Amino acid sequence: MADVDDGPSLIARTAAVLSTQMSVQPGEDDSLTVYHQGTVVSIRALALAPGLEVLSLTQVLAWDLPVTEQLRNDVEAASSASNFGTIKLAVNEVTADVLLHYTLSCQHTQR
Repeated sequence: MADVDDGPSLIARTAAVLSTQMSVQPGEDDSLTVYHQGTVVSIRALALAPGLEVLSLTQVLAWDLPVTEQLRNDVEAASSASNFGTIKLAVNEVTADVLLHYTLSCQHTQR
């Protein structure tokens, strides 16, 4: 996904910025895997409309936790208190992963 001026793609610019602070692994289809403070973040660049690109992030905050009512309450409270993104519980039978989802607009600016 190239910018209007055919400069580096949104995902390439994101990788360049993030790689100065953390481990970044480029993926296919305008994606990155970022390793940050013991967690894994999947980042994808998407063009929703001409001139409207977004970065969609999914971060694993915790995995393989036992599913309890307390965990459900804690995740609901954390999601309600979050100013950015949504915190969700992904249940896999008796264990669950806690995920943060966030999408941000990345409008191209002229240089």
